[in-house]
Amino acid sequence: MLRYITAPLVGALIGYCTNYIAVKMLFYPRKEIRIMGHRLPFTPGAIPKGKPRLARAIGNTVANELLTENDIYSKLISDEVENKIIEMITAKLDNSINTIGSNYADDAQLENIRKKLAYEITIQIITEIKKLDINSIIIENGGKAIKSKTQGTMLSMFVTDNLIASLSEPIGKEIERYINDNGEDKIKPIVESKISELSDKSVLEILNKYEISQDSINQIITSVYENVVSNNISTLLKTINISQLVEDKINQMEIAELEKIIMQVMKKELNTIVNLGAIIGLVIGIINIFI
Repeated sequence: MLRYITAPLVGALIGYCTNYIAVKMLFYPRKEIRIMGHRLPFTPGAIPKGKPRLARAIGNTVANELLTENDIYSKLISDEVENKIIEMITAKLDNSINTIGSNYADDAQLENIRKKLAYEITIQIITEIKKLDINSIIIENGGKAIKSKTQGTMLSMFVTDNLIASLSEPIGKEIERYINDNGEDKIKPIVESKISELSDKSVLEILNKYEISQDSINQIITSVYENVVSNNISTLLKTINISQLVEDKINQMEIAELEKIIMQVMKKELNTIVNLGAIIGLVIGIINIFI
């Protein structure tokens, strides 16, 4: 009776211990062991020895099977992510321009930017005014106004086109000279005041002032975001190189850390293998009794 009981129990113990040692030998020994200059077989363990190959295989699997370009693109343009992007950008646009600017520059830099902007806008306004040819406008429209006022009176006989031109031309030239000499001093303070006024408003307030609805803003953000993702996803993934990133990360890990991660993921499965060893040993022990 003792022989019938002992054989299955010994078989189960051997199967359990064998599989337990095999699982442990995946991670141990951590380093190569040498005796008299010769490497001891099975050292280091399977995972420490094959760590670079394992890292490369996992990196390629993640990049080519788990996180493909199409998978990442689909996730980036999903409603969930797009709505989150719209929410984040809208929250930023709801801040005043001064508040947004303060995140990227100090007060002195912002003031310098405002002054440069005011100067550029002022110069553009003066340039466009000069293009209008004020002298010709005054001669043409001034003549029409004078004729209209004097029409039906005795003065209409004396108000000729030459007279009007001789009176209007000096006025036009004087106005042009005044704009050249004083235009910047007169226009720039107004521009600076408007810039300061706008800087205290949020981007959303400014857009709403010009009747650009929130739906239109959302559509613009979505369109720009999808366009950026579509045009840059391939370049971005090539730059990041997910496969190399995962491989480098695993290679940088200590074996103990790698063992911890693997055990967290596969502890149940590895324990099942050990327990199966005991069951198989038990079955073999029972079969040996009859053999």
